[in-house]
Amino acid sequence: MNKKKTLWASIGAITILIISKLKWIFVFLKFFKLTTVITLLVSLLAYGLTYGWLFGIALIYILMIHEMGHVWAMKRLNIPTNATLFIPFIGALARGKEQAKNAYDDAYISYMGPAFGFLSVIPAILLYILTETEFWMVIVLIGSVVNLFNLIPITPFDGGHIVKIINFKIVMVGFVFALSAMFFTSSYTFIFFVFLGLIYAIVFYIERRNLSDKIRKLNELNEFNQSIRSTEANKESIVEMLEQKRDNFSSLFEIPFDEAIKVMKKEESENLQEEVVEIFNKYIIEKRIYFDYLESFSTITKREKWKITLVYIALILLLVTTTYYGFISIGHEIKNMKF
Repeated sequence: MNKKKTLWASIGAITILIISKLKWIFVFLKFFKLTTVITLLVSLLAYGLTYGWLFGIALIYILMIHEMGHVWAMKRLNIPTNATLFIPFIGALARGKEQAKNAYDDAYISYMGPAFGFLSVIPAILLYILTETEFWMVIVLIGSVVNLFNLIPITPFDGGHIVKIINFKIVMVGFVFALSAMFFTSSYTFIFFVFLGLIYAIVFYIERRNLSDKIRKLNELNEFNQSIRSTEANKESIVEMLEQKRDNFSSLFEIPFDEAIKVMKKEESENLQEEVVEIFNKYIIEKRIYFDYLESFSTITKREKWKITLVYIALILLLVTTTYYGFISIGHEIKNMKF
């Protein structure tokens, strides 16, 4: 780039400013863990060697701010988080240790990534206006395109998680869009995402199908578990009871039965009965939380749906605007830039 010295001077000044404000370092450490830092550096190395270091820094910056949006949202909802993973040439993944409590929270976590992504390009726009250094507009362009791409209405993109709450049928539109994009761009990367999205859509449909029957069965399982606690039968009788009931609950709840039978047959303890009860309790609690989450897709209010829809449309329009601004500013020059 013809203004590389000016660029590095700007980056240096910004770095000194950040270091002088130590609280920002602590904010960074609060959001990210050692695994995150390691995968971030590996991704930076991969992007730097492939596309050039300035481009790699820009891309990592965009991905980092985007994932911070998801992490920030989860922390606001008191959801414990795992380390954020950066995956070279795929992106990054912010993970919660627990499921969102309901569909609305799921949407909130999903759209805060692109929202932070949009905010991440604002400083770059200001720096471009002040310095006229093309690198800052490269960040604007990359950030806008990456976050806009992430709003495509298919999973695993954030857009897919958002629209399935508004109306699950919109996901089908996302598949058509992704397949069309693959055809016109000759990029078979879309096949991977369409494949993942299709699997998710099928699983999501199956899990929500006959949900009321599954909830009823879970309540029956809870009653059965209470009967185990109160029974005075011996070990062999309890094993026989578990084996008989296992078939009654079909394959839906076979996991706790298999684990309980295994414990009863192999363990030697005076508290075997309580251990079995605890196995079922843990499983029932986890399933109840998940079923409540799935049920919330049917009980979410129209007002909440409209709010999610307006945020989704607003993010698309804002990112389309910054993408357009980036293209008219340096779109004709970007192919000739050296990073």
